[in-house]
Amino acid sequence: MLAKTTKKLEVGVAWKSRTVINSTGSASGNAYAQFAALGVAAPSDFTYSAKVQNVLPQSVLANVAWQVDPRWLVAFQADWVNWKEAFVTLPVTLTNGTNAVINSLVGGNSMQDGIPLQWKDQYGFHVGAERKLTEGTVLRFGYGHENNPVPSSTLTPLTAAVLTNALSTGFSYHHGRSRYEAFYTFRPESSAHVTQSSLLAGEYNNSSVSVGTQTVGLSYAFQF
Repeated sequence: MLAKTTKKLEVGVAWKSRTVINSTGSASGNAYAQFAALGVAAPSDFTYSAKVQNVLPQSVLANVAWQVDPRWLVAFQADWVNWKEAFVTLPVTLTNGTNAVINSLVGGNSMQDGIPLQWKDQYGFHVGAERKLTEGTVLRFGYGHENNPVPSSTLTPLTAAVLTNALSTGFSYHHGRSRYEAFYTFRPESSAHVTQSSLLAGEYNNSSVSVGTQTVGLSYAFQF
């Protein structure tokens, strides 16, 4: 929803509902090391039919844009992502297990498991400005900050959403029915440390993850 409250001020609010994605496929592997540790001499390959339920969170954002004068536009945005309700546990269902030894150990050819996530809600704040250089050219720049929603107890390299700051700039050129745009975003490196992992195997105990990104984009649009 967008509302132009005055000639110079525009406010907006948006809501996105949560989405449930059910993925199905197969899971296979080899339990040779585990069988050897138990002194079991038997075929160690296994295959399961697998189902994983992934929940993407609802989110809300609100923004304000102020046209300071004909050349300057300033905007502010705040957003909330409800990871706390969505990323609690990642349910995994395995059925139709093919390894008789594993089936005897778990009491059947199927098992239900859940990968702990325990993410926190994420809050973000973004500010940006747009400067009209000429009638057809615009320069943009902005800054954004958001908290890290991933607890160290369930952090892995696959879920390293630990970036918190972003700096960006962009340039737009409009000529006739053509529009050219370019942008650059720099997200400084962020780090997180795992002391005691909640994941059962404990392979991430006393580990660290560092992530930083740089993004360049170019686009062209033609209005028919």
